Amino acid sequence: MSALEALTDARRAGITLRADGADLVWEADTAPPTSVLDQLRQHKVDLLRLLAAPEPATWSRGDWLAFYDERAGIVEHDGGLPHAEAERRAYECCIVEWLSRHPAKVVGSLAECASCGLPPTTRCIVIPYGSNDHVWLHPLCWPAWSARRLAAARTALAAFGIVSALD
Repeated sequence: MSALEALTDARRAGITLRADGADLVWEADTAPPTSVLDQLRQHKVDLLRLLAAPEPATWSRGDWLAFYDERAGIVEHDGGLPHAEAERRAYECCIVEWLSRHPAKVVGSLAECASCGLPPTTRCIVIPYGSNDHVWLHPLCWPAWSARRLAAARTALAAFGIVSALD
């Protein structure tokens, strides 16, 4: 179960959610099922990120397609690579651009992992990831966090008609 699925289940149960700093606040007309509340607790960190996310950078479908086409053209014509390779690299450029335009947001304090929400311990520290606005993660949490970010980028780009030739 993902945070998005937990959010969907909460809304189906009549729960309204909002982020208030590091707190997840819910309201409902009737008592929600315990299973839904358990899901909200389990995915609190990711739900706070979803609810507190800023509006995405305002590039239209046309902007994204132009960016993709420009990158593919540069690689194919200026770089002399085959068309398929140019498209693969253009797609990778779009992934990097999307991730750059949609930085991960830190929820809670820097004294906890941005993925699991747990504090560092002497056996499992949190370290910064990212180049400008660091996100602090346990090293073992990074692969899943990174995979979620990559999946979000792929989903967003697919909505604009930009997909990997490998998909």
